[in-house]
Amino acid sequence: MPDDGSDLQQSLTDLLASEGIDEARLRELLAFFDPIDLAEFLEDVDLSDRVRLFCALDPERGARVLEALPHDPRVQLVDAIGEEKLSAVVDHMSPDTVADVIDHLPAHREKSLMEKIDSVHR
Repeated sequence: MPDDGSDLQQSLTDLLASEGIDEARLRELLAFFDPIDLAEFLEDVDLSDRVRLFCALDPERGARVLEALPHDPRVQLVDAIGEEKLSAVVDHMSPDTVADVIDHLPAHREKSLMEKIDSVHR
């Protein structure tokens, strides 16, 4: 297994470039990343890879990564992921980050997300 940040990043880059990503291997590799380091890595990959990597994270780690992303990549990612993943992740985020995420959603997605959040907290 890779033993430092650059080896981890290279392993992840190689995995993304390979034909047919092994989801189990992807999750295994992502587990070695600190959420802040993973957020930095996600800034440097294209949106489709960012979504693929993010969706492989469990909701709690996804929340930490999303919180660590700078504003623009965060908005792009939120716009690209599905409602179910977003609502699962938002449940683990700080109120300030949730407000930022909701503030940049189209009205129909904002309403849908708020309904899911409300139903979870009832």
